[in-house]
Amino acid sequence: MAKSIKNTASMDIPAGDSQELELAKEEVSETRQFVTFVVGDEVFAVDMAPVQEIIRVPEVVRVPLAPNTLDGLANLRGKVLPIISLRRLFGFEELEHDDSTRAVVVDIGQPLGFVVDRVASVVGVEQYASN
Repeated sequence: MAKSIKNTASMDIPAGDSQELELAKEEVSETRQFVTFVVGDEVFAVDMAPVQEIIRVPEVVRVPLAPNTLDGLANLRGKVLPIISLRRLFGFEELEHDDSTRAVVVDIGQPLGFVVDRVASVVGVEQYASN
């Protein structure tokens, strides 16, 4: 029985075929990880790559005339960290922070802390790509 290589068109090509290297493209799977979190009654996910850390919501200094979504500025190990309320950003009612409230610190050139009601989990998602 001949060995087969699966190409992106889902056709089986016999391994002995002289054109198999030119025609066959192997599927490559890569697992991407996402942090899932809850804000209000909604569940959200963000790619794990730019997530620097997940911390308790720090004390903040309010900034006059800042947008209402900005809770304020915090000090994270000597660096200024803007803290953004996702509840306000998405229009959910205000709630007091509790033991499960966290700030997801995302670094996209400048670290930003996004306040979430709770972090649910880290989920791996298989991503298939063709070579």
